[in-house]
This record gives sequence, C-alpha cells and structure tokens, in this order.
Amino acid sequence: MTSEFIATLQRVENVSHLLSKMGESTVDEAVQRIESICAFMERYGDLGEIFEHFKELESKLFMCREMLTVEEAAEYIGVSKSQIYLMTSNREITHFKPRGKFIYIERKELDDVLRRNVIYSKHEMSRRAAAETMMEPPKGNRKTRKGAEK
Repeated sequence: MTSEFIATLQRVENVSHLLSKMGESTVDEAVQRIESICAFMERYGDLGEIFEHFKELESKLFMCREMLTVEEAAEYIGVSKSQIYLMTSNREITHFKPRGKFIYIERKELDDVLRRNVIYSKHEMSRRAAAETMMEPPKGNRKTRKGAEK
C-alpha cells in the first residue's frame, strides 16, 4: 500500500514539474484538449464504438459517386431494393445495364425522384398565385376586331 502511495506521489511530482515548464497558456491549451478528448469519448464511448462509427461513415461514401447500384440507390432514397427494381421495371426511373445484368442508376435521377410530387407551403402558393396574376393581361380591356366572335 505504501509503494502505491509513493508511486502516485512520484507521478504527481512529475506532472507538477512538467506543468511548471509548460507555462500558463500551454496549460490552458492542454486542459482544453483533454476536455475535448473527454467529450469525444463520452459521445462515442470506447474505441470499438468509434471504429463502428467510422465503418458506418465509410459505407456511406458511395453517395459521392455518380452511378449507384440498386442497393446503394435504395439506401440513398430510403426505400427497399424491391421498390427500386419495381421502379426500373415500370420505367419510372432511367437506369443502365452495361453488362446486361447489373443495374446502375445516376444519382441525379434519384434526386429527381425525391423532388416529384411537390407540396407547396401556403406562402409559396400565394407567391405563385401573385406571380400568375401579374403575368395575365387584364380581362376587361380586350379589343376585338369587327366581325370576330367573342
């Protein structure tokens, strides 16, 4: 028990000596770094969880590519693979079969799928209505030619 106390006391003296050499500003920086490391560890837990997080990020890097496989396309727009196959067989989305078997879909095509069936906000609808009324000519002041039907 005394040997543990002496070892701990030695570590404290070593840290104290090191901190005295560092100066006040570098001590504050070291404390900030330690606090950020502690916050990071609290957020992600142990190293195993951090590695899992990196694997998940790595698996999503496909979203940067222009052409996606069926599996990647399904994950990209949040539907099942069978839904993607259904969309390709119904020709709802443009797709490519360079080898006759594997299906590839352009990412911008999937972006267009996500933008279908837009539902405008009330503000946007009133803005569009105002723009439409500005484009239409006044209804009461139309001149007609003689003999032309109204």
